[in-house]
Amino acid sequence: MVLSQLLNELLSISGKRQTDYAMVLNYSPSEISRYVTGTRLPPMHLVDAFIQKSGQYFADALWDEGKAAALTSIFPVFAIPQEKERFAGLLKGIWMTADPATAKQRARDLADQYREKCPKAVE
Repeated sequence: MVLSQLLNELLSISGKRQTDYAMVLNYSPSEISRYVTGTRLPPMHLVDAFIQKSGQYFADALWDEGKAAALTSIFPVFAIPQEKERFAGLLKGIWMTADPATAKQRARDLADQYREKCPKAVE
């Protein structure tokens, strides 16, 4: 999954506006718009901070508003962790992966963790 797809899905699921997201990250709305449309990526020297802030922003938005279960459109896991910190960590771990194949593998690994415990919870 490329960054623009992931951002579009997370913004859609969370119901947050790009301008609010930009303000929290201390970016201009036009800069965030470039990331969301896929015309630009964050500068390499800012990627770690971007990932940390984005992961926390979306974890808070989705968890606090009870929308975490909607992440099944992105990740093939229906059983969402109950601890907010663990949930944020799992999301950040997938986000921090630069290689799309590795990110998909991490998502599959996450699904595999739940497959044993809850076989019907994972497609």
